[in-house]
Amino acid sequence: MKTELSAKQLLINDIKQQMKDGGISIQELAHAFDGLFMTKKPTFEIIYKDGTRSWNILKGKKPVAFIVKGYAVAVARSVQYFNWQDAQKYCASQSFLGQVCSLGSREFWFEVFLPNLWDFNLQLARFKLPEINPFDILWTDTEIAQGQAAAIAYFLGNRFIEASGKLNAYYARPVAKLA
Repeated sequence: MKTELSAKQLLINDIKQQMKDGGISIQELAHAFDGLFMTKKPTFEIIYKDGTRSWNILKGKKPVAFIVKGYAVAVARSVQYFNWQDAQKYCASQSFLGQVCSLGSREFWFEVFLPNLWDFNLQLARFKLPEINPFDILWTDTEIAQGQAAAIAYFLGNRFIEASGKLNAYYARPVAKLA
């Protein structure tokens, strides 16, 4: 068993290095090592534009969010950058399963989402959905001080939170707390 774990760890380390070097994509990884790295059962439920929920991709329906520990998280981030106030407005204009979205709290991103980013990306790739770019900087709805709010990113496996000027331009990814 020890040899098997060592071989798996060597393989994981090799893949991580290839990803850093730009030699393998998340999609290639998910398809090549589906059985080794992921269970056969999906790890999250998908929400479709028409409100349908499923543990599988449904042909002919558009996935808009996935459910993580009682939160619906948009499959796609905004296509444009926003300052903090405009990012809040953008997210408030979105809803999942009847729940209005926000930017998501600093705690949500830091404690629930980021520690699992690798797994989420593998699952998204498996379903051929856009992966979460670890270099995107996202606004949170947490105000740090007057003129500053928390923004969050995930660089090379290191969680990262900053107090940023509210006029800076970052992406928004709508999040809804489900009832």
